[in-house]
Amino acid sequence: YVIGDGSNGFLDSSRAHAKVGGPHDIDLDPLSTDLLLCDYTNHRMRRITFQGRTNVYAGDGTAAHADGIGLAASFSHPVFMAVAGDGTHYVVEIISCVISKITPGGSVTKLSGQAASTCTTSVDGVATADYIWPSGIALHPTLPRLYVSEYTSNIVRRVSTADGDVQTMLGVKGTPGFLDGPAGTALYSQPAGITFTAAGVAYVA
Repeated sequence: YVIGDGSNGFLDSSRAHAKVGGPHDIDLDPLSTDLLLCDYTNHRMRRITFQGRTNVYAGDGTAAHADGIGLAASFSHPVFMAVAGDGTHYVVEIISCVISKITPGGSVTKLSGQAASTCTTSVDGVATADYIWPSGIALHPTLPRLYVSEYTSNIVRRVSTADGDVQTMLGVKGTPGFLDGPAGTALYSQPAGITFTAAGVAYVA
């Protein structure tokens, strides 16, 4: 079935009666038969049921990051997500340069990033961590780590799901190019997508 009527907008409804704005990443909820959707221009996370009903489960539509539960939280342009087996998922907010964590109960918290930044600095650490236009995101299959591609900085970052510690793992910050080699010398040019095999091998586009 089709979700959306072909026009850009926002409306929770059934199948072609629903409206979405700039739909981006989509994934399966491992705890149900629902699909999870990043609604980019509506700054919301939406759930699509097996029957074709679309509902907002997080975000109030305000284009800024704010922690909260369900509709009391807010996002700034959610673009990609990674979903864990327990239903927890991690969302890239590309404009606020934040990685958000959403629990199965709908609690939204900032995992890493400054939220109030202008996305002009790429900094490792926990409390100090920041991004320049984070893009793709993937969850390591066996370790409590996320990997985030940072498009403008030409690097790939590792993020601890336990405490939000961010470390640059691949590429040379601010140096675009194509060069095979060890983690600290290999070069990327605007990395975007990232995925893992079951064995923990990462592929970066």
